[in-house]
Order: sequence, then C-alpha cells, then structure tokens
Amino acid sequence: MLSYKLPNTYNPIIEPNDRGDCMPFSPLKIFVRYLGRGTLVAFLSVAIAGMALAGSGSAETTPTTGDTIVMGPITINKINKHVSIKARTAIDQGVLEYLLVEDRGKAYESAFKVEASLPSKLNFSLLLLGIEPLDYNKVLFLASYEKGRETLLSEHKNSLVAISLFKDNKEVGLPRVVRDREENAGELLWVFTGSRFTHDGRYAGDISLSHIAIWPDDSAVINLFSTRGNPYRGDFGFVMNEKNPSLKKDQEYELVLTPYKQ
Repeated sequence: MLSYKLPNTYNPIIEPNDRGDCMPFSPLKIFVRYLGRGTLVAFLSVAIAGMALAGSGSAETTPTTGDTIVMGPITINKINKHVSIKARTAIDQGVLEYLLVEDRGKAYESAFKVEASLPSKLNFSLLLLGIEPLDYNKVLFLASYEKGRETLLSEHKNSLVAISLFKDNKEVGLPRVVRDREENAGELLWVFTGSRFTHDGRYAGDISLSHIAIWPDDSAVINLFSTRGNPYRGDFGFVMNEKNPSLKKDQEYELVLTPYKQ
C-alpha cells in the first residue's frame, strides 16, 4: 500500500505490496519482469474489457457505427480519437483528491462521478485510442526529478491525455468546476498509468472505483503529474470552485479525453 510524508509537497513512499515486484515466482512474474508491468496491464485490460463488452448486453454496450462504441456513459470515437464520459458533479465544495470516480467510489472527494461504469472500461477506451500506459512508479519518480516535466513531455508524450470539459455541448473548461490553488504550477498533465492488477489477478481500478486521480493513486486509470503541495496543509492543490456561484452538486457535464498534443 502507499504511505505519504506530507510536508508541503507530495512524497509518496512505495512499500512492498501486491504489485509484480512482490509476487511469488510465477509465469505472471516472468511476464512482468521481461515485458513490463505496463504491457501486462494493457494486455489483461483488453481481455477483461472484451469480456465485459461481450457479456454486458445491448442496453449497456451498443456499437452505433463502425467508428463508435458506446459503453453506458462512455463513448469511444475511434476515428476522431476521443473518449467522452457523461458525468455529474459529485460535490459542490471541498478539497479534491480525484477528478472522476464511479458514483459508488470516493465521490466525497471527487469533482465528478460517473454512474455504473467501471474504470477498466476507461482503461480499455484509452488503449483503443493508442495511448500508451506509463508505469505509475515512473510517474512518481519524474515528479520528484528536477527535469521531470521536461522528460515526461519529451520521452512519454504518448502516455499523456488531454481532458476537456463540456456543458450543454459547449466547452467550458475545468476551471469552471475545479480551482487550482497553485495557478502558477504549470499546465495540467494527465498521465495514463493504467491502474494495476492485484496478486490474485483482479483489476485494482475496479476495486477502488477510481478513474482519474489528482492526488497520486496507483489504482487509478489516469493520474495527474503534479509537484503541488498537500491540500490539507496549506493553500495548495485543488478544490471545487467555490467562486462559481452557479456550481451545484449533481450538475451534468461531459468529460472529453483525447491524446495529448503540445
């Protein structure tokens, strides 16, 4: 599991857990060692999502055209290279650790919630767009490295996801709902980390129900690359935009995810 030292900046310390490097000797460990954890996550995610698609029924998963797949609140457009997610605001005030969770998850600390849609489906959607998962520990390392942002943009651009916010089919921007208390901390870089699998083969994202994390979470499908401070110990991090008087809980929005283009 993760523990944190919380002075003014995130400083995650990775302890032994049920990731590949702690698994007993097995074919799965060999796969991880020689092909990489990201490859394992991608391979198993496609398999799991494929089974979900096959068994979910037409009410939840409906391929509307050869270019579009609809999985409940998630729509994948393979030609235009975007994934749209119908979501609602989860809270109207407070500190944020997540941008998006399933409504049965940690909605009390998330900006948005999505109804009955497991994170493995988002993971599958991003893989279909050709976005490459980047190892979570690599992201943490880069966040602690002086030139980490520069390295992320130059060497791992294919793992970045651009996130736009729409209301009534008009782009409104994340700041309408989410306020960055460190406005000068730079462009938001969202990284496809792909979650992970537990030692018994379960997809961690579907256990935590975490889609997109602001505070580092190895079970989330997407993590924010951030060197921002601890939001509970000062004027750091992200909160719901209390300066927007029209912001209310359960307002309908659409999150649109695309491959990052600088």
